Amino acid sequence: MTTEKKSLISNKIFKNNFQLLHWISIVLIILPAVAMGILILTYSVNMPYWDQWNLMPQLFIKISQNSLSWQDLIAQHNESRKLFPRLIFLGLAYLTNWDVRYEMLVIFLLACLVSVNIYRLNRLTVNANLSGKAEGRRQKAEGNSDFCSLSSAFYLRSLTTLLIAFLANILIFSPIQYDNWFWGIQLVVFMPIACITTAISVIYSRFNTRYKFVICMVLCIISTFSYSNGMIAWVIVLPVLTLVTAKSRSDLLKQKWLFLSWIAIFIGNIIIYFYDYQKPEVSPSLIPAFQNPEQTLQFFLAFLGSPLGSGFEISPLTSSIFIGGVEIGIFCCLFLDILKHIKNLHLFQRTIGWIMIALYSIISALITSVGRVAFGVESALSSKYTTFSLYLIIAIIHLLPIVFSHIYSQKNYRKSQVWLYKITVAIAITGLMILHYGSFTYSVKEIKYSYQLRMEGKTCLSFINIIENKSCVQENILASYDYVKDLANKLNYLGMLKPNLVTSNNIEAIATKKQKDKNYGSLDGIIPLNSWYFVNGWAFLPERNEPADAIILTYKKEGRRKKEEGRRHPPLPPFERGEEEGKRKKWMETQTPTNEEGRRKKWMETQTPTNYKHSVDGGVLNPKEKDDWIIFDVLMSAQTQRENLVQLFNNPAYLNAGWEQTISGKLLPKGKWKIAAWAFDARSGKAYKLDTNHQITKNGSGVGE
Repeated sequence: MTTEKKSLISNKIFKNNFQLLHWISIVLIILPAVAMGILILTYSVNMPYWDQWNLMPQLFIKISQNSLSWQDLIAQHNESRKLFPRLIFLGLAYLTNWDVRYEMLVIFLLACLVSVNIYRLNRLTVNANLSGKAEGRRQKAEGNSDFCSLSSAFYLRSLTTLLIAFLANILIFSPIQYDNWFWGIQLVVFMPIACITTAISVIYSRFNTRYKFVICMVLCIISTFSYSNGMIAWVIVLPVLTLVTAKSRSDLLKQKWLFLSWIAIFIGNIIIYFYDYQKPEVSPSLIPAFQNPEQTLQFFLAFLGSPLGSGFEISPLTSSIFIGGVEIGIFCCLFLDILKHIKNLHLFQRTIGWIMIALYSIISALITSVGRVAFGVESALSSKYTTFSLYLIIAIIHLLPIVFSHIYSQKNYRKSQVWLYKITVAIAITGLMILHYGSFTYSVKEIKYSYQLRMEGKTCLSFINIIENKSCVQENILASYDYVKDLANKLNYLGMLKPNLVTSNNIEAIATKKQKDKNYGSLDGIIPLNSWYFVNGWAFLPERNEPADAIILTYKKEGRRKKEEGRRHPPLPPFERGEEEGKRKKWMETQTPTNEEGRRKKWMETQTPTNYKHSVDGGVLNPKEKDDWIIFDVLMSAQTQRENLVQLFNNPAYLNAGWEQTISGKLLPKGKWKIAAWAFDARSGKAYKLDTNHQITKNGSGVGE
């Protein structure tokens, strides 16, 4: 075989191998977004939570009354004026009947926008002069210009770009932000970084300078009136706009009116923002931040290190403080190296975008440290802060190769510098992946736990008109029970709660016929314990492959049907005291054996549920419900492990399908009752009857089968 043929075969193999690596890298880039998308689809819950009850419901009510005003849209909420998020939430609410999961979808889409912006900046700045390009020039100068040698430089740049994009995406889509991913109102914390990265991406584009100014101003206005720290965008974007668009000092002088306009509009935004501004009552004092500078510094470092450090099982605070210190140290070293070449305009244009993105995280950390250290240093580990802090790490990931390529492009670089850089990068990537794995596994556990609490809260909300469970509402929805109950019924009337609230204690309103091939569980037993009853069983939702969200306990009269089985006509149901009893006697006196049946039927058809209502303490039943199941309790947080179910169904999801709880005997009226249990699906608002009913006699012999 000739040398030329060997070279062609070698080039083909080389090209195929690199193309394979290229596609593998692209899959890896997309993987973090796919993983986070699956988590959102699986564990998102359509239930308004905490601040959502204060932000949007009143707007829905005012719209229904045609009284919505501009002041309602721009009104202060906590420290922010959430004008643009309110507009987004309103649009989504009327498209989806306020299904807050669509707000989470918009959050995910904003993260995708940030990812695209970061990738584009990666290609425009990092990929401009990577070491692969310098290596290719050197090989060509040495006369080594075959396909493998020249293409290796191109593929090295391409793979390096994709590797950096992958590292950025595992942070952008990190589940450590779980408090923000699964809470629709936290769209507001993604808005500023989405606006900032979009503005910087526009600055690096080929748009006319004036267009860049206008677009960036609009994005900064959106950022300001989305979240309190969004006004930082004005400070972050302007230096990038200045250095990238101006080629010399003369260019700065030519554009002075644009800069003056920028400053004027910024001041105007600040005036509007703080007009009639009121410091929220829940906001802590700023004094502790200056009285305890050591704690403030610890908060600052923990804030920055929490995306990678809060997943530690042992000493997460200490780990986060250490990691935050390392991040600041690396950034300062890179920044100082860039400052040493201050006359190199090209280097500054490549790095200024990443420097300002890093400063976005640092400034956010400073502001939060001063404003929140009074809550304790541990509060710096809150998941909701990670969306601000992780962009320092992303900026460092991009600054490292730029600084290295600058060093490598110089004629007097030393090989020791190159090796030091390569070792540093290898250690950094390995450490980042290990720390991210720890935070990922920790976050998934927290997501599952939060999902259970939200589903429990959704169940409480569904039965808020039937069962009073103040502790559940106050812990899982909002602290003010009466406020939630009143607002929930108004939203239910407007069609803004799905599924609808349960408004009848008759289980038929939510009961669903079971499919023959599916087993939803069983009521295993009900045992009297003095004035209490111990109930247990298991309940599972096959459609969701999850344990039931709650167990509904119901009863119905057992003895009456057997006792009166031989009668020709069923007796009239008991009446409430007072006027209705008089009506009954008067009506009975007018009846004869010949017309009793027809008149009885006609009279029954005229009655409404309000005439005869169920009462757990008086034993009064609706005549239409004497054979229906009546809800008397809803059990939540009653799950127990049942390993026998896992073995029986060969499905590990059944492990927590067991349930047991002790309930008060006061929930049942006196008499003989048949008891049934139902598996409740909070997502659909449907109930599925469990196998096996039990009979009990209140104040009697106990349990019957």
